[in-house]
Amino acid sequence: MPITKQTNAYTVHRVVISSPKPINAVLRDLNFELNEEKAGIHLMMKLASAASREDLETAINGMTEGKRDFLLFASGSHSRWMEAYSNHQLKFRQTVVYTIGNPLLAAPVLKNDMTAGLDIPPKLLVQETDNGGTRIIYDLPSSIMAAGAPRNAEMEAALDKLDKKFELLVNKVLTVANKL
Repeated sequence: MPITKQTNAYTVHRVVISSPKPINAVLRDLNFELNEEKAGIHLMMKLASAASREDLETAINGMTEGKRDFLLFASGSHSRWMEAYSNHQLKFRQTVVYTIGNPLLAAPVLKNDMTAGLDIPPKLLVQETDNGGTRIIYDLPSSIMAAGAPRNAEMEAALDKLDKKFELLVNKVLTVANKL
């Protein structure tokens, strides 16, 4: 069989939400919301070793502690390595990329289209703004996951739920607490 190539175009909706909240406070709150201490490599190891649906659900529910929608898979500072790459000749606004997700939220999407795995787990880019605030940038899950794939009611509902939960998380970590 010969090698074939297919290129498909699709539209992605990029979301940018900004706040005056300083980036270090946003990163602290995001790490807490994603259960950085108990997720990350622990989550990856559980996904690799799970023996059953029940095993996965128990582990994921334990990591979300009944109060989180998403968990941390990994994070890294693009600004830090780019400064090193330029031999510290260039300075970049603090920029951290997060790979986050929840396998229990992803399962209905992947069940309907495994190619959605190209964008599962999704990412958030957290960036310091020129005025000392923070912006979070992400591609709307429903616009990028399963792009071009046939959709059904189950997938639409799962993607809509994911879109809403993403925005709730971003707004939560960007909100500046009112001090009385």
